[in-house]
Amino acid sequence: MRHRTQIGRADLLECLHAHDEAPLDDLAAALGYARRERKRVPEPPPRKPMLPEELAGPDKPGSPTTAASPQARFYRVTAQRTLEPSEVVHDEPDWFTQAEPFRSEDEICAPDGVRPPPQPPLMRWSRLWPFLKTVLGTQQTLHTLDLPLVIKQLAHVKPLRHLPRQRRQTWAADGQIIIDYATPLLPFWMDFNRLWERLQGLRGSRGLQIVAFPDGVPGDRCWVSVGGEWRDSDRYPLPGPSATVLVLSDLGCIDKTDGRRRQWQRLGLRLAQAGCRPVALMPCPPRWWDGDLTRWFYPVCWDRTQRPPRRIGVRRVIPASIERAELEPGVTQLLALLAPAIRIEPALLRATRYLLSATVADVGSEAAVWNHPDVHTTPLAFYYDHKVITRYRNGFKAVQDADLRQKVAALIRAHHVHLSP
Repeated sequence: MRHRTQIGRADLLECLHAHDEAPLDDLAAALGYARRERKRVPEPPPRKPMLPEELAGPDKPGSPTTAASPQARFYRVTAQRTLEPSEVVHDEPDWFTQAEPFRSEDEICAPDGVRPPPQPPLMRWSRLWPFLKTVLGTQQTLHTLDLPLVIKQLAHVKPLRHLPRQRRQTWAADGQIIIDYATPLLPFWMDFNRLWERLQGLRGSRGLQIVAFPDGVPGDRCWVSVGGEWRDSDRYPLPGPSATVLVLSDLGCIDKTDGRRRQWQRLGLRLAQAGCRPVALMPCPPRWWDGDLTRWFYPVCWDRTQRPPRRIGVRRVIPASIERAELEPGVTQLLALLAPAIRIEPALLRATRYLLSATVADVGSEAAVWNHPDVHTTPLAFYYDHKVITRYRNGFKAVQDADLRQKVAALIRAHHVHLSP
């Protein structure tokens, strides 16, 4: 509108609200307003989006060079000919001539809709979540008076300089969970994911930061969870001094070398300098713990028979780690029991370990089996080396407990029901 009058535009809006848009021009003219035609700006022609190399510029890294880039090769058929009689292979191997063909696809396809059983948890959730609230929580002062404490002070004839209030444990405003996705810890990745997902449903995601080290190296490169998705970051987000920190890792104690342990020591020093007090929930037995790491982390064993502490007190200083025994308890028995299977998934390994008592096979036995030199691991499962498979299968036959052998065979069938027969 061109002219400014004593009647404001609010009056024009009132007229527009009382009447429809048809007499809007007449009403505006009566109130001293006139319509101004808006000039149409021509749309710019479409442009091709710039590549990262073009955005970098000629003087920045990533700029295009004059060097020829390697080209991909694609092959095509240019000619056909019939093989000469001398080129035809007649000496077929025996396994090929004696092989029986499948009569239908039903023989090689698993039943529809079947799934393997889930992986048993390392610790019951009813025992785990109170510990998580202790680690990632804080004491909050309520407005309600603490009457038992008031009566106690009055009974001891002590003056009430202030009225004591009740206190309760609640979730801290800021918290951080660090997840270690190192390759030796692959049997426990499901436990890591299950913990932080259920914790978000219990606590909420506000103020809770999830950080992961995808390479198992606690350096600057990490993943940060944003909206339920992982985003790559070149810098580790150091938490504030009031934040609570929970680490899901072995801190390098599963490895027989000290490479990862030294890196965790450096991260523990950085957290200590930032005023944080990290607690490490470790899927490895206390006999593997490194005493130097307990200066920076409060270690807690994560296994089915362990009871996590109800309160986090003074740091638990542990003597320097002794030389680890070459033969962990239960490792040979687990390798013999699992030998009939072609491949062994983490869920099958955990379920078989739970068939044995905790004194025979604990979480250390599970980690030792997965990282044993006689097996080859993949992101999904591990399989035995062909040189030792016969020895371990003979060990399965030598197991005296026939009921135990039947239970292991039933577990193998249940965990492989979704595979091809």
